[in-house]
Amino acid sequence: MASFKVAVVTAYLTYPVFFNLNGITYSTLFSAIAVNWKGRSWRRSKRKSGLCRRISILGLCGTLYLILWGSTLYYNSYVTTKDGEVVKLRDAVQNFFKSPAWAETKQTFKDLYAFYQIHGFGRIWEQIVESMDPQGESNARRVLGLTDSATQEEITSACRKLSRQWHPDKQKDHKAKKKAQEKFIEIRKSCDVLSDISIKRSERNKSRSQTKDRTEF
Repeated sequence: MASFKVAVVTAYLTYPVFFNLNGITYSTLFSAIAVNWKGRSWRRSKRKSGLCRRISILGLCGTLYLILWGSTLYYNSYVTTKDGEVVKLRDAVQNFFKSPAWAETKQTFKDLYAFYQIHGFGRIWEQIVESMDPQGESNARRVLGLTDSATQEEITSACRKLSRQWHPDKQKDHKAKKKAQEKFIEIRKSCDVLSDISIKRSERNKSRSQTKDRTEF
């Protein structure tokens, strides 16, 4: 019978020592040596552990395994930006929690909680789906610099104005032209998204109006 405690303690003691030299491999090797040296004993009687105990031990082992892998990835992984710059993963994670994206995420959860306090669980799923912006309407309005209350005329005007402003043919420099082309494509996609949504809503409202008229008749 091998001692799990000896293996875990040895792994945690040796991992920091060999962190820069493939620490997982060396900690595993020293754990095996320690178990073979001090962690073996003869099992005199067979004793079956309960299901809850086995599940708890399995969960603990899995958690420790994920923590080791997570810490290894966190301190040794890198991410590459679109400009080719290499950034450490731990720096990227810290910057994410300081970014506007994280602030928007926190605000979304606050809005959902406020919605839940007013309407309860009955309509919370509908609000969650709307917050996820499945049609891309909120993102399209953000790209065009429009509010949720913008009219169709304002949307059309913004599309024309930004399309002229970011047209790639106006740029002479190669980098500026490439940036303008990416922005122009983003603007055109946003305009198409809002146009499709507007058409579908008009057709849906028209269909509801016709159904209502038939019912009243």
